[in-house]
Amino acid sequence: MTPLAGRDIEAAERKALRQRAHPSRRGNALDWCGAWTAGLLSGRLYFHEAFWSLAAAAGISVLLHGMLEGLRREKHRQKTRQRLKESLGLLALYLRAGFSLAEATRAAGRENQHPNKGAEPVALAWRQAARKLDLNRPIGRIYEEWAQDLGMEEAAWLSGMLDTGIKAGANLVSVVLETEEQLQIQIDFEAQRSALLAARRLEALIMAAAPMVLTLILSLSMRDYVQPLYQDKGPWVMLAVLIMQLGGGYCSYGLIHGEHFRGGEADLAVFMDCMALLIQTGLTMPAAWRQAADFWQRTRTRQRPGRGSLFRESGTEQMIAQVAGGLAFNGSLSEALSIFAENSPDGAASRIARMVLHNLRRGGPALGNLLKREAAGLRRQELLSLQQKGSRTEQWLLFPLILMLISSLVLAASPAILSMQC
Repeated sequence: MTPLAGRDIEAAERKALRQRAHPSRRGNALDWCGAWTAGLLSGRLYFHEAFWSLAAAAGISVLLHGMLEGLRREKHRQKTRQRLKESLGLLALYLRAGFSLAEATRAAGRENQHPNKGAEPVALAWRQAARKLDLNRPIGRIYEEWAQDLGMEEAAWLSGMLDTGIKAGANLVSVVLETEEQLQIQIDFEAQRSALLAARRLEALIMAAAPMVLTLILSLSMRDYVQPLYQDKGPWVMLAVLIMQLGGGYCSYGLIHGEHFRGGEADLAVFMDCMALLIQTGLTMPAAWRQAADFWQRTRTRQRPGRGSLFRESGTEQMIAQVAGGLAFNGSLSEALSIFAENSPDGAASRIARMVLHNLRRGGPALGNLLKREAAGLRRQELLSLQQKGSRTEQWLLFPLILMLISSLVLAASPAILSMQC
Protein backbone atom coordinates (compact mmCIF):
# COMPACT_ATOMS: atom_id res chain seq x y z
CA MET A 1 0.00 0.00 0.00
CA THR A 2 1.34 3.40 -0.94
CA PRO A 3 1.55 6.17 1.68
CA LEU A 4 -1.01 8.21 -0.27
CA ALA A 5 -3.53 5.37 -0.30
CA GLY A 6 -2.91 4.79 3.39
CA ARG A 7 -3.65 8.42 4.16
CA ASP A 8 -6.86 8.29 2.12
CA ILE A 9 -8.07 5.22 4.02
CA GLU A 10 -7.03 6.86 7.30
CA ALA A 11 -9.02 10.01 6.48
CA ALA A 12 -12.11 7.98 5.56
CA GLU A 13 -11.93 5.88 8.73
CA ARG A 14 -11.35 8.93 10.91
CA LYS A 15 -14.42 10.62 9.42
CA ALA A 16 -16.51 7.52 10.13
CA LEU A 17 -15.07 7.33 13.63
CA ARG A 18 -15.91 10.94 14.43
CA GLN A 19 -19.48 10.33 13.26
CA ARG A 20 -19.92 7.23 15.42
CA ALA A 21 -17.86 8.08 18.50
CA HIS A 22 -20.12 11.04 19.35
CA PRO A 23 -23.91 11.33 19.40
CA SER A 24 -24.87 12.00 15.80
CA ARG A 25 -27.21 14.50 14.23
CA ARG A 26 -29.30 11.59 13.08
CA GLY A 27 -29.79 10.42 16.66
CA ASN A 28 -30.72 13.93 17.74
CA ALA A 29 -33.21 14.18 14.87
CA LEU A 30 -34.77 10.85 15.89
CA ASP A 31 -35.06 12.12 19.46
CA TRP A 32 -36.90 15.21 18.24
CA CYS A 33 -39.18 13.13 16.00
CA GLY A 34 -40.09 10.83 18.87
CA ALA A 35 -40.57 13.76 21.25
CA TRP A 36 -42.79 15.68 18.81
CA THR A 37 -44.86 12.59 17.99
CA ALA A 38 -45.50 11.93 21.66
CA GLY A 39 -46.08 15.64 22.25
CA LEU A 40 -48.70 15.94 19.49
CA LEU A 41 -50.54 12.84 20.67
CA SER A 42 -50.44 14.06 24.27
CA GLY A 43 -51.56 17.56 23.25
CA ARG A 44 -54.52 16.09 21.40
CA LEU A 45 -55.30 13.95 24.44
CA TYR A 46 -55.48 16.94 26.77
CA PHE A 47 -56.98 19.54 24.43
CA HIS A 48 -59.25 19.52 21.39
CA GLU A 49 -58.65 23.12 20.35
CA ALA A 50 -55.71 23.57 17.96
CA PHE A 51 -54.00 26.38 19.91
CA TRP A 52 -54.06 24.57 23.24
CA SER A 53 -53.07 21.28 21.61
CA LEU A 54 -50.02 22.74 19.84
CA ALA A 55 -48.90 24.70 22.90
CA ALA A 56 -49.07 21.55 25.04
CA ALA A 57 -47.29 19.54 22.33
CA ALA A 58 -44.43 22.06 22.27
CA GLY A 59 -43.92 21.95 26.03
CA ILE A 60 -44.15 18.17 26.25
CA SER A 61 -41.81 17.62 23.31
CA VAL A 62 -39.10 19.85 24.82
CA LEU A 63 -39.17 17.92 28.11
CA LEU A 64 -39.28 14.54 26.38
CA HIS A 65 -36.41 15.44 24.08
CA GLY A 66 -34.17 16.18 27.04
CA MET A 67 -35.02 12.83 28.63
CA LEU A 68 -34.60 10.86 25.40
CA GLU A 69 -31.32 12.54 24.58
CA GLY A 70 -29.94 11.85 28.05
CA LEU A 71 -30.94 8.18 27.88
CA ARG A 72 -29.46 7.77 24.40
CA ARG A 73 -26.17 9.39 25.38
CA GLU A 74 -25.92 7.29 28.53
CA LYS A 75 -26.61 4.07 26.61
CA HIS A 76 -23.99 5.03 24.01
CA ARG A 77 -21.46 5.87 26.74
CA GLN A 78 -21.98 2.58 28.58
CA LYS A 79 -21.68 0.52 25.39
CA THR A 80 -18.52 2.32 24.27
CA ARG A 81 -16.99 2.03 27.74
CA GLN A 82 -17.60 -1.71 27.79
CA ARG A 83 -16.01 -2.12 24.34
CA LEU A 84 -13.04 -0.08 25.49
CA LYS A 85 -12.65 -2.31 28.55
CA GLU A 86 -12.55 -5.42 26.36
CA SER A 87 -10.03 -3.91 23.95
CA LEU A 88 -7.75 -2.72 26.76
CA GLY A 89 -7.83 -6.20 28.24
CA LEU A 90 -6.77 -7.57 24.85
CA LEU A 91 -3.94 -5.02 24.61
CA ALA A 92 -2.72 -5.98 28.09
CA LEU A 93 -2.85 -9.67 27.15
CA TYR A 94 -0.52 -9.09 24.21
CA LEU A 95 1.84 -6.98 26.31
CA ARG A 96 2.07 -9.66 29.01
CA ALA A 97 2.79 -12.19 26.27
CA GLY A 98 5.99 -10.29 25.44
CA PHE A 99 4.84 -8.02 22.62
CA SER A 100 6.14 -4.49 22.38
CA LEU A 101 3.63 -1.66 22.58
CA ALA A 102 3.70 -1.14 18.81
CA GLU A 103 3.26 -4.87 18.14
CA ALA A 104 0.42 -5.10 20.67
CA THR A 105 -1.31 -2.12 19.05
CA ARG A 106 -1.06 -3.74 15.63
CA ALA A 107 -2.43 -6.99 17.06
CA ALA A 108 -5.34 -5.13 18.66
CA GLY A 109 -6.03 -3.50 15.29
CA ARG A 110 -6.08 -6.90 13.57
CA GLU A 111 -8.44 -8.32 16.19
CA ASN A 112 -10.85 -5.44 15.59
CA GLN A 113 -11.04 -6.13 11.85
CA HIS A 114 -13.55 -8.91 12.47
CA PRO A 115 -16.79 -8.32 10.49
CA ASN A 116 -18.88 -8.59 13.67
CA LYS A 117 -17.09 -5.54 15.08
CA GLY A 118 -18.32 -3.56 12.06
CA ALA A 119 -18.04 0.19 12.44
CA GLU A 120 -18.04 0.38 16.24
CA PRO A 121 -16.14 3.48 17.47
CA VAL A 122 -13.61 1.53 19.54
CA ALA A 123 -12.92 -0.96 16.73
CA LEU A 124 -12.47 1.87 14.22
CA ALA A 125 -10.08 3.64 16.59
CA TRP A 126 -7.87 0.57 17.02
CA ARG A 127 -7.82 -0.16 13.29
CA GLN A 128 -6.81 3.41 12.59
CA ALA A 129 -4.08 3.29 15.25
CA ALA A 130 -2.64 0.15 13.64
CA ARG A 131 -2.75 1.81 10.21
CA LYS A 132 -0.86 4.86 11.52
CA LEU A 133 1.88 2.56 12.85
CA ASP A 134 2.31 1.26 9.30
CA LEU A 135 2.86 4.89 8.26
CA ASN A 136 5.65 5.21 10.89
CA ARG A 137 3.82 7.71 13.08
CA PRO A 138 5.19 8.24 16.65
CA ILE A 139 3.46 5.96 19.14
CA GLY A 140 2.70 8.83 21.53
CA ARG A 141 1.04 10.89 18.82
CA ILE A 142 -0.97 7.86 17.68
CA TYR A 143 -2.47 7.30 21.14
CA GLU A 144 -3.12 11.02 21.55
CA GLU A 145 -5.21 11.06 18.35
CA TRP A 146 -6.82 7.77 19.39
CA ALA A 147 -8.02 9.37 22.63
CA GLN A 148 -9.22 12.52 20.84
CA ASP A 149 -11.28 10.48 18.37
CA LEU A 150 -12.95 8.41 21.10
CA GLY A 151 -13.56 11.44 23.32
CA MET A 152 -13.61 9.33 26.50
CA GLU A 153 -12.08 10.06 29.87
CA GLU A 154 -10.52 6.59 30.07
CA ALA A 155 -8.88 6.94 26.65
CA ALA A 156 -7.53 10.38 27.58
CA TRP A 157 -6.15 8.88 30.77
CA LEU A 158 -4.20 6.17 28.90
CA SER A 159 -2.90 8.67 26.34
CA GLY A 160 -1.80 11.12 29.05
CA MET A 161 0.02 8.43 31.05
CA LEU A 162 1.77 7.16 27.92
CA ASP A 163 2.87 10.68 27.00
CA THR A 164 4.23 11.20 30.53
CA GLY A 165 6.05 7.88 30.36
CA ILE A 166 7.67 8.83 27.06
CA LYS A 167 8.86 12.17 28.43
CA ALA A 168 10.11 10.60 31.68
CA GLY A 169 11.91 7.75 29.87
CA ALA A 170 9.90 5.09 31.69
CA ASN A 171 9.18 1.54 30.56
CA LEU A 172 6.16 2.10 28.30
CA VAL A 173 4.92 -1.48 28.62
CA SER A 174 4.84 -1.20 32.42
CA VAL A 175 3.13 2.20 32.18
CA VAL A 176 0.41 0.86 29.90
CA LEU A 177 -0.15 -2.25 32.02
CA GLU A 178 -0.43 -0.25 35.25
CA THR A 179 -2.81 2.23 33.58
CA GLU A 180 -4.91 -0.55 32.06
CA GLU A 181 -5.31 -2.17 35.47
CA GLN A 182 -6.58 1.06 37.01
CA LEU A 183 -8.87 1.75 34.06
CA GLN A 184 -10.43 -1.69 34.43
CA ILE A 185 -11.16 -0.90 38.08
CA GLN A 186 -12.66 2.48 37.15
CA ILE A 187 -14.85 1.03 34.38
CA ASP A 188 -16.09 -1.75 36.67
CA PHE A 189 -16.95 0.85 39.30
CA GLU A 190 -18.94 2.90 36.78
CA ALA A 191 -20.79 -0.27 35.70
CA GLN A 192 -21.74 -0.99 39.33
CA ARG A 193 -23.02 2.56 39.76
CA SER A 194 -25.08 2.31 36.58
CA ALA A 195 -26.57 -0.99 37.74
CA LEU A 196 -27.58 0.57 41.07
CA LEU A 197 -29.25 3.50 39.33
CA ALA A 198 -30.94 1.59 36.49
CA ALA A 199 -33.83 0.34 38.63
CA ARG A 200 -34.46 3.81 40.10
CA ARG A 201 -34.44 5.37 36.64
CA LEU A 202 -37.11 2.89 35.56
CA GLU A 203 -39.17 3.82 38.62
CA ALA A 204 -38.87 7.49 37.69
CA LEU A 205 -40.07 6.82 34.14
CA ILE A 206 -43.06 4.83 35.44
CA MET A 207 -43.96 7.60 37.88
CA ALA A 208 -43.69 10.23 35.15
CA ALA A 209 -45.90 8.25 32.74
CA ALA A 210 -48.54 7.00 35.20
CA PRO A 211 -50.73 10.19 35.32
CA MET A 212 -50.78 10.46 31.53
CA VAL A 213 -51.79 6.82 31.25
CA LEU A 214 -54.66 7.50 33.66
CA THR A 215 -55.73 10.47 31.52
CA LEU A 216 -55.67 8.26 28.42
CA ILE A 217 -57.75 5.55 30.10
CA LEU A 218 -60.38 8.07 31.24
CA SER A 219 -60.54 9.65 27.78
CA LEU A 220 -61.03 6.31 26.04
CA SER A 221 -63.34 4.57 28.49
CA MET A 222 -65.45 7.49 29.79
CA ARG A 223 -65.74 9.94 26.90
CA ASP A 224 -69.10 11.35 27.90
CA TYR A 225 -67.98 11.88 31.48
CA VAL A 226 -64.78 13.81 30.57
CA GLN A 227 -66.45 15.83 27.79
CA PRO A 228 -66.88 18.94 30.05
CA LEU A 229 -63.08 19.13 30.31
CA TYR A 230 -62.92 20.12 26.64
CA GLN A 231 -65.60 22.84 26.79
CA ASP A 232 -65.85 26.33 28.29
CA LYS A 233 -63.58 26.44 31.36
CA GLY A 234 -62.53 22.82 30.94
CA PRO A 235 -59.30 23.57 29.01
CA TRP A 236 -58.05 25.67 31.92
CA VAL A 237 -58.58 22.72 34.24
CA MET A 238 -56.75 20.45 31.82
CA LEU A 239 -53.92 22.98 31.63
CA ALA A 240 -53.56 22.93 35.42
CA VAL A 241 -53.65 19.12 35.42
CA LEU A 242 -51.04 18.96 32.68
CA ILE A 243 -48.72 21.39 34.48
CA MET A 244 -48.96 19.38 37.71
CA GLN A 245 -48.35 16.10 35.90
CA LEU A 246 -45.39 17.40 33.92
CA GLY A 247 -43.93 19.13 36.96
CA GLY A 248 -44.25 16.07 39.16
CA GLY A 249 -42.92 13.71 36.51
CA TYR A 250 -39.98 15.92 35.61
CA CYS A 251 -39.06 16.45 39.28
CA SER A 252 -39.17 12.73 40.03
CA TYR A 253 -37.03 11.95 37.00
CA GLY A 254 -34.59 14.75 37.82
CA LEU A 255 -34.15 13.59 41.43
CA ILE A 256 -33.21 10.08 40.38
CA HIS A 257 -31.25 10.99 37.26
CA GLY A 258 -29.18 13.49 39.24
CA GLU A 259 -27.72 10.62 41.28
CA HIS A 260 -25.97 9.35 38.16
CA PHE A 261 -23.33 12.08 38.33
CA ARG A 262 -20.16 11.08 40.05
CA GLY A 263 -19.92 12.07 43.70
CA GLY A 264 -17.08 13.66 45.65
CA GLU A 265 -15.53 10.36 46.81
CA ALA A 266 -15.42 8.98 43.26
CA ASP A 267 -13.91 12.24 41.98
CA LEU A 268 -11.20 12.05 44.61
CA ALA A 269 -10.55 8.37 43.78
CA VAL A 270 -9.92 9.29 40.13
CA PHE A 271 -7.51 12.05 41.19
CA MET A 272 -5.63 9.71 43.55
CA ASP A 273 -5.34 6.93 40.98
CA CYS A 274 -4.00 9.40 38.43
CA MET A 275 -1.44 10.75 40.88
CA ALA A 276 -0.38 7.23 41.92
CA LEU A 277 0.27 6.24 38.30
CA LEU A 278 2.25 9.42 37.67
CA ILE A 279 4.42 8.76 40.72
CA GLN A 280 5.07 5.20 39.55
CA THR A 281 5.95 6.59 36.12
CA GLY A 282 8.84 8.45 37.73
CA LEU A 283 7.55 11.96 38.42
CA THR A 284 8.25 13.74 41.67
CA MET A 285 5.37 14.43 44.02
CA PRO A 286 4.94 18.15 43.10
CA ALA A 287 5.10 17.36 39.37
CA ALA A 288 2.67 14.45 39.78
CA TRP A 289 0.27 16.67 41.73
CA ARG A 290 0.31 19.42 39.10
CA GLN A 291 -0.22 17.02 36.20
CA ALA A 292 -2.95 15.04 38.00
CA ALA A 293 -4.77 18.28 38.86
CA ASP A 294 -4.54 19.45 35.25
CA PHE A 295 -5.89 16.14 33.96
CA TRP A 296 -8.70 16.07 36.51
CA GLN A 297 -9.83 19.60 35.68
CA ARG A 298 -9.82 18.89 31.92
CA THR A 299 -11.98 15.79 32.30
CA ARG A 300 -14.32 17.10 35.01
CA THR A 301 -16.59 18.87 32.51
CA ARG A 302 -17.24 15.57 30.74
CA GLN A 303 -18.30 13.95 34.01
CA ARG A 304 -20.72 16.69 35.18
CA PRO A 305 -21.47 19.03 32.31
CA GLY A 306 -23.04 22.34 33.28
CA ARG A 307 -23.21 21.66 36.99
CA GLY A 308 -20.21 23.59 38.25
CA SER A 309 -21.98 26.88 38.83
CA LEU A 310 -25.19 25.44 40.23
CA PHE A 311 -23.93 23.02 42.87
CA ARG A 312 -21.63 23.34 45.84
CA GLU A 313 -18.01 22.47 45.15
CA SER A 314 -16.87 19.05 46.32
CA GLY A 315 -13.91 18.57 48.63
CA THR A 316 -11.77 17.51 45.67
CA GLU A 317 -12.58 20.71 43.77
CA GLN A 318 -11.79 22.84 46.81
CA MET A 319 -8.53 21.02 47.47
CA ILE A 320 -7.31 21.31 43.87
CA ALA A 321 -8.36 24.96 43.59
CA GLN A 322 -6.75 26.02 46.89
CA VAL A 323 -3.52 24.10 46.30
CA ALA A 324 -3.33 25.46 42.74
CA GLY A 325 -3.76 28.98 44.15
CA GLY A 326 -0.88 28.41 46.55
CA LEU A 327 1.37 27.01 43.84
CA ALA A 328 0.55 29.93 41.54
CA PHE A 329 2.37 32.30 43.89
CA ASN A 330 5.57 30.19 43.80
CA GLY A 331 4.65 28.40 46.99
CA SER A 332 5.68 24.84 47.74
CA LEU A 333 3.30 21.91 47.60
CA SER A 334 3.84 21.13 51.28
CA GLU A 335 2.87 24.69 52.30
CA ALA A 336 -0.24 24.66 50.11
CA LEU A 337 -1.34 21.27 51.46
CA SER A 338 -0.67 22.36 55.03
CA ILE A 339 -2.90 25.44 54.62
CA PHE A 340 -5.67 23.36 53.08
CA ALA A 341 -5.47 20.67 55.78
CA GLU A 342 -5.65 23.29 58.57
CA ASN A 343 -8.59 25.22 57.12
CA SER A 344 -10.70 22.40 55.68
CA PRO A 345 -13.19 20.33 57.67
CA ASP A 346 -12.62 16.65 58.27
CA GLY A 347 -13.32 14.62 55.15
CA ALA A 348 -11.76 12.37 52.54
CA ALA A 349 -9.98 15.25 50.76
CA SER A 350 -8.56 16.59 54.01
CA ARG A 351 -7.38 13.12 55.01
CA ILE A 352 -5.63 12.56 51.69
CA ALA A 353 -4.01 16.01 51.90
CA ARG A 354 -2.58 15.15 55.33
CA MET A 355 -1.31 11.79 54.07
CA VAL A 356 0.52 13.38 51.12
CA LEU A 357 1.85 16.15 53.37
CA HIS A 358 3.22 13.58 55.85
CA ASN A 359 4.96 11.76 53.01
CA LEU A 360 6.51 14.98 51.70
CA ARG A 361 7.88 15.93 55.13
CA ARG A 362 9.09 12.58 56.45
CA GLY A 363 9.27 10.41 53.39
CA GLY A 364 7.84 6.96 53.07
CA PRO A 365 7.90 4.06 50.66
CA ALA A 366 5.26 3.12 48.13
CA LEU A 367 3.11 6.25 48.27
CA GLY A 368 1.60 5.21 44.95
CA ASN A 369 0.32 1.93 46.45
CA LEU A 370 -1.07 3.79 49.46
CA LEU A 371 -2.98 6.14 47.16
CA LYS A 372 -4.40 3.21 45.20
CA ARG A 373 -5.62 1.51 48.37
CA GLU A 374 -7.23 4.73 49.57
CA ALA A 375 -8.88 5.16 46.16
CA ALA A 376 -10.32 1.63 46.34
CA GLY A 377 -11.72 2.43 49.79
CA LEU A 378 -13.29 5.64 48.52
CA ARG A 379 -15.03 3.75 45.69
CA ARG A 380 -16.52 1.30 48.16
CA GLN A 381 -17.64 4.25 50.27
CA GLU A 382 -19.24 5.86 47.19
CA LEU A 383 -21.29 2.71 46.46
CA LEU A 384 -22.50 2.61 50.06
CA SER A 385 -23.31 6.31 49.87
CA LEU A 386 -25.40 5.70 46.75
CA GLN A 387 -27.50 3.18 48.61
CA GLN A 388 -28.01 5.63 51.47
CA LYS A 389 -28.89 8.42 49.05
CA GLY A 390 -31.49 6.12 47.54
CA SER A 391 -33.46 6.05 50.78
CA ARG A 392 -33.26 9.84 51.11
CA THR A 393 -34.31 10.30 47.49
CA GLU A 394 -37.37 8.15 48.08
CA GLN A 395 -38.41 10.60 50.81
CA TRP A 396 -38.05 13.56 48.44
CA LEU A 397 -40.03 11.69 45.81
CA LEU A 398 -43.09 11.99 48.05
CA PHE A 399 -43.51 15.63 46.96
CA PRO A 400 -43.77 15.03 43.19
CA LEU A 401 -45.85 11.93 43.94
CA ILE A 402 -48.32 14.02 45.96
CA LEU A 403 -48.42 16.58 43.14
CA MET A 404 -49.27 13.92 40.57
CA LEU A 405 -51.85 12.39 42.92
CA ILE A 406 -53.56 15.76 43.27
CA SER A 407 -53.60 16.13 39.50
CA SER A 408 -55.29 12.72 39.18
CA LEU A 409 -57.91 13.66 41.77
CA VAL A 410 -58.59 16.96 39.99
CA LEU A 411 -58.88 15.12 36.68
CA ALA A 412 -61.33 12.61 38.11
CA ALA A 413 -63.51 15.12 40.00
CA SER A 414 -63.51 18.12 37.66
CA PRO A 415 -65.96 16.75 35.04
CA ALA A 416 -68.67 16.27 37.68
CA ILE A 417 -68.09 19.75 39.14
CA LEU A 418 -68.14 21.39 35.72
CA SER A 419 -71.35 19.53 34.80
CA MET A 420 -73.07 20.75 37.99
CA GLN A 421 -72.09 24.36 37.17
CA CYS A 422 -73.59 24.06 33.71
